[in-house]
Amino acid sequence: MPKSYAWYGIVAIAVVSLVFIVFGFVQAVKFTTGSPAPQAAAVSGTDNKPVKDANVINLLIIGDSIAKGTGDEKFKGIGGYLPDLMKSQTSKDIAVDNAGIDGAKITDLLQLVKGGRMDNALEAADFVIISIGGNDLREIQSLTDVSREAAYQENRAAYLAGLKEITQKIRTLNNNSVLIIIGLYDPTAADNANENARLISEWNYQTQLVIAGDQKAVFIPTYDLFKLNLDRFMAADKLHPNSTGYQMISYSISKGIESVLSHL
Repeated sequence: MPKSYAWYGIVAIAVVSLVFIVFGFVQAVKFTTGSPAPQAAAVSGTDNKPVKDANVINLLIIGDSIAKGTGDEKFKGIGGYLPDLMKSQTSKDIAVDNAGIDGAKITDLLQLVKGGRMDNALEAADFVIISIGGNDLREIQSLTDVSREAAYQENRAAYLAGLKEITQKIRTLNNNSVLIIIGLYDPTAADNANENARLISEWNYQTQLVIAGDQKAVFIPTYDLFKLNLDRFMAADKLHPNSTGYQMISYSISKGIESVLSHL
């Protein structure tokens, strides 16, 4: 009997030893052939922002159908003509990001800019071209004289407040970009041309006051440019510029930023 116990003890010791040997072998295999430890993800900068290419000038266009280029029979608009004009003033490449939306009003642009989706584009932009306000003004021009004046004051106040918020938001993201605000023109040769002229003139003037304190903001007037050239500059819809009209707006912008562009 004692011999049996001794025999069982020897077997148990052997089994335990074998377990330890196998366990050690498995651990060694894991150490030498297992997956490497996870590495930190690579980032483009300390704050995950893309690194700006010094050889590229970024042009961002935001706002309404004028920003988009609607009406141009050649489908180019400002985003097509302006880079060609800029290339004669710089050896750098021109990258264009167009976020214009047909029918956009100031509330639409404010929502777009403050929503965060445009943050990267705004941070990278050397020039931000804004066309907005035409749809806000146009919706009240068909009203009667009494109701129109009240609606005009209300719409203009909302527009100016929205424009201030938009420019402030842009400046929190990018304090170096040049802001280019395109003024409104009158697409009609209506009987109440004098009244339209007054409304548009006051609207444009108030717009200029919003950006007056910003040393890197430019207002591009278009009213006089179109006033005597509606037949030449307007698209078939009698609302948007045609190819020639967009070329003239683009030329005005290029002259307005000429001195800035030469230093980029």
